[in-house]
Amino acid sequence: MCDIYGARCVKKNCSAVIDMHLADYETGREEIKVFCGSHIPPKKERKDGVLWKIRKRKSSTRIFVVYLTQNARNHWEGNRYNGEDFALEVFGKKRKRREE
Repeated sequence: MCDIYGARCVKKNCSAVIDMHLADYETGREEIKVFCGSHIPPKKERKDGVLWKIRKRKSSTRIFVVYLTQNARNHWEGNRYNGEDFALEVFGKKRKRREE
């Protein structure tokens, strides 16, 4: 089982809602913060999260998820967008593209 919900972008006055998946109820909703593609922090501020490329229908965008607790960091692979995605950058380090 998992917790699937619509997370609001944390940027004030942003109305974006991102479908999130928290695996096995291991992480609480308050343990992460989500930034929509329009409000992703600069690279030097992305050490505590994962930059995800997400695909919706035929287009793609990016979101950034900050993991506020060690528990959330330990379960980052299950705490992600609820759909097709790929982690581009994990805790400040680029990730190699997977074979498609």
